[in-house]
Amino acid sequence: MKYIKKVWLQSQDKLKSDYVSQTKKFGGGDIIVWSCITSRSVSEICHIETHLDNKGYRIILAKDLFGTLLEYDLDLKDINQRNINILKWPLYSADLNPIENAWSEIKKCLEERLKKQEQEQETATKKEKLNKL
Repeated sequence: MKYIKKVWLQSQDKLKSDYVSQTKKFGGGDIIVWSCITSRSVSEICHIETHLDNKGYRIILAKDLFGTLLEYDLDLKDINQRNINILKWPLYSADLNPIENAWSEIKKCLEERLKKQEQEQETATKKEKLNKL
């Protein structure tokens, strides 16, 4: 299970390399999903089955984001061609980024559910084994 680590420093303190974690930019997941939250609502979760290119991204924006603000994360493909408001945001700032907090909660719930399913599967396997013997 992954946990968020925070370090608080005084302004005169230097940031040590021990305090910094590397981030993984791409790949590694079993599923890829995309969603957004606004002050008024939460969008549907879009399951992305292939590499997300400009065309696919535009389809998602047209379908799920019309009339909302977008967080500026330097990955806004072809966004300048449309009249879409962009909310500038500090990169990699989970404290200030509500979508990261929402995804963190979703991941925690999924991890708990998967752990429970694994335990149930193990129990069922043991019962089946006893029934067959």
